[in-house]
Amino acid sequence: MGEASKKNQYLTKIFLVMLVFWIALSGFFIPFMLGLGVISALLVTYMVYKMDFHKLRDNTIEIDLIKVPVYILWLLKEIILSNLRVCFIIIKPELKISPSISKIKTDLSNDAFITIFANSITLTPGTITIDAENKELTVHSLDISFKKAIEDNVVHNKIKSLENKEYSGK
Repeated sequence: MGEASKKNQYLTKIFLVMLVFWIALSGFFIPFMLGLGVISALLVTYMVYKMDFHKLRDNTIEIDLIKVPVYILWLLKEIILSNLRVCFIIIKPELKISPSISKIKTDLSNDAFITIFANSITLTPGTITIDAENKELTVHSLDISFKKAIEDNVVHNKIKSLENKEYSGK
């Protein structure tokens, strides 16, 4: 299959995804709205074409899509539990907290997974990623319990399990 053919297939997929997305979000099926959807999808497809996004396809990550919903549910659970711990600290001001900053090294395969890792830490109350550079995160923790949770690599290992080993060559 030639380069032009691959590019056309990619742009066709972009157009169809954008059109379906427009229709799903608009909820209107009258000709005028469908026409606006087609125009919007064409505009996005044209911008993708002009920005040569099709050349970035070689840099995409492969995620094990079956594990993504499990990860999202686990992350939501962790966010809720951390919220409760932070609320408890706020309600009981006599509790001693020990804020700290720590460096966390990672062996995740690429920047996208490192970003997911950093954002997962930041989404969890009581912790925030200050910096991510050279496969190392700088994390601020509100208390030692939050720091221990990060250093135990639970979040890291959950994200590592999202990597699709079949495609990443591992």
